[in-house]
Amino acid sequence: LLYDFGRHAAQAREQSEKVVAAELALLDEGFAVFEEVTERFFTLLEKDALFEVALTNEIEFASHLQQAKEKLAAGEGLKYDVMRATYNYTDACEKRVNASNDVSNAGSEMLRVLGIVVSHGDRDKVVWRLRNPLREMRRAFEPTTVTAARVFGVACTNAPRMQVKRAYLRAASAAVDAARADLYPELSLRASLNWADPLWYWSWGVEAAQSLFSGFRKTTALERATVALRQRDTELDVAEQDLSLEIALAVSERDNARNSFETARASVVQARENLDMAHEQFRVGELDTVDFNTAVNDYTTALGNRVTAFYRGQIAESKLFALAGLKPRFAMGFVYEEDIR
Repeated sequence: LLYDFGRHAAQAREQSEKVVAAELALLDEGFAVFEEVTERFFTLLEKDALFEVALTNEIEFASHLQQAKEKLAAGEGLKYDVMRATYNYTDACEKRVNASNDVSNAGSEMLRVLGIVVSHGDRDKVVWRLRNPLREMRRAFEPTTVTAARVFGVACTNAPRMQVKRAYLRAASAAVDAARADLYPELSLRASLNWADPLWYWSWGVEAAQSLFSGFRKTTALERATVALRQRDTELDVAEQDLSLEIALAVSERDNARNSFETARASVVQARENLDMAHEQFRVGELDTVDFNTAVNDYTTALGNRVTAFYRGQIAESKLFALAGLKPRFAMGFVYEEDIR
């Protein structure tokens, strides 16, 4: 072959870029798995902690019910207080059962994403339960301050999903080159040598091969390849816009979770003080059951908000690594209650 106007080279580039795209798609799937596993992991820890919140709620109302019964027996309380306290305690028990079911479901989801058969798996062997999820929280990532613009700047060239789109764009460009080269003939050199007796001969020549009656088909193929190239280019633009939006949402979620966590920390301290005061006021008859119920709900709500904000922040941090296509920088450890008050 003397000259093919770049057809074979273009076809080779097209296939090579498709192989690159397939390899990068596998890498992108790995980041997707990382994102799903970390989300299920922190969701499970969150549900564990929220179960402790529900248990705390039940204990508070059980204590209040016992206190109301004792006051009624001593002639210092009202039957209404006992009835109301009984209702509150029953409701707290139901919430505890629901929270327990949430833990079970979250554990099953954790096993599923790890590829473990749920019916034969044990979540405690995969993610062990903390001794006191309300006093210690498990951390995997340090807080970051990176902006959405900076993450997007890295992700545009580093994220596997973007590299896949660019590889397909290059493959489509090579396909256009191959289709354009196919419009021209192949030029080749032919030579032969014959040693047969009694005569031998040697010949050579230049050949130009061009298919007849295929011009329309080749022109159509070029047009289709050009349309495919434009489509790939459009897909790349759309992917960049989608990536920009996802990064902005992840950064916003991270910042909101951090602000919510700071707010919840202060709320827990204040609600705990109010609850302690409510216990004392109800004991001396200065507070009714409705107000005590409000104090308990405020405290447990603040606890739940603190837990949710912390683990939502960890999930948002993990998303940034996946979106940017960066290797996660783990900082495994615990955050204790004395550090989060």
